[in-house]
Amino acid sequence: MAGKAVLVTGGTGGIGKATAIGLVALGARVGITGRDPARTEAAAAGIRATTGSPAVDAFPADMSVQAGVRRLAAQVLDTYPQLDVLVNNAGGFWAHRHVTADGLEHTFALNHLAPFLLTSLLLDRLTANAPARILNVSSAAHTRGRIDFDDLQGERNYSGQRAYSQSKLANVMFTYELARRLHGRVALLPMRTVSDWLGEYSASHQNPTNKLLHWICVPPIVLSVMGLLWSIPVPRAFADLSPWLNWASLSAAAALLYYLALSWRLAAGVLVAFAVLLVLTRLLSALPWPLWLSSLAIFIVAWVGQFIGHAIEGRRPSFFKDLQFLLIGPLWLLAAAYRRLSLAY
Repeated sequence: MAGKAVLVTGGTGGIGKATAIGLVALGARVGITGRDPARTEAAAAGIRATTGSPAVDAFPADMSVQAGVRRLAAQVLDTYPQLDVLVNNAGGFWAHRHVTADGLEHTFALNHLAPFLLTSLLLDRLTANAPARILNVSSAAHTRGRIDFDDLQGERNYSGQRAYSQSKLANVMFTYELARRLHGRVALLPMRTVSDWLGEYSASHQNPTNKLLHWICVPPIVLSVMGLLWSIPVPRAFADLSPWLNWASLSAAAALLYYLALSWRLAAGVLVAFAVLLVLTRLLSALPWPLWLSSLAIFIVAWVGQFIGHAIEGRRPSFFKDLQFLLIGPLWLLAAAYRRLSLAY
């Protein structure tokens, strides 16, 4: 990222600040935005101290007001002759309805209209530095969202959760449409964080019985998948190097890289869990019947148990989502264990 200029909105804390720290550490010059000037400057100073780099700029801006977004865009264009990355991260949730100075419902104004306007105002600078990147931070809440064009501002019937889910769905729709229009000039990346994945998984696993069944069934499912992968023949060169070098261990390593990108703390826990499961798989291979047969039997029993859990829940994920959840299930269990132990992830 050396020589790159990046703007991260909502960079005074949470995902935004962590993103800014990571990008500065990689050599980028990063600007962060925040509503409160003192807090924004303090966050920028903290990032400079953490990374040892002076290449951090503070842009105080009230992004819920369109005039504030326009002032921010003008300041960014004046400061950065070159802009390579825009991270639209700023957002919020309000249980009660508020109206901005523009007369707009606060959640929709900040979560969707602000990044829409800011992206439009900075787009020429970004496309001039193609291939640039625009990252729109959404949420798993978009899966529960619906754009209510008859009551877009929530004037007749406001719900904080509905307003938030609607704004996050609008983020996703905006991302895909902008990507279609800018194909080949700017890459649009809807970011998914570990919190997004865990939130989406948890939304489908609220019933206590379903949660218990998943605690019981997820580890055997992962074990059985490892067993089935272990059963696939590997090139002779692999086998000569080590009996542990097979499709199960290679797939586990690939999954660990993905988990590492989401959370290194959870990835450390997964590493331990995978090591135990690989040892158990090796023990299963020593049984008098084929490993694939015992693995398939375990998979069927555990999958049926999981299916029963979803039936009790009353929310059955799609087949494609179930495949994604094969990766997220172990993280969900570990995250719950970490919370019980008061460990950060």
